[in-house]
Amino acid sequence: MELGCLSIFLFHAIQHKVKPQGETSAAVPPTGYKEQQIASVLTTADKKLKSLQQRPDCLKQEKKALMQQLLTGRRRVREDVDVDS
Repeated sequence: MELGCLSIFLFHAIQHKVKPQGETSAAVPPTGYKEQQIASVLTTADKKLKSLQQRPDCLKQEKKALMQQLLTGRRRVREDVDVDS
């Protein structure tokens, strides 16, 4: 399983507790059901991060397509005219 940055951070946070004095001690590793829950949370977080990272690219492509349609005249912009003026 490929781990993203958040997953790696959370994995290390679970494995090592940091004491207020800055000393570290190993935590008791989770087993069985807890491991599955943690893996599920990390997988979900990775999927969400990937979708958020891809969103700007999708919006840029959509903008590019819309601008091309406007420039070629395939799509027109209507002006709303106020009747009360």
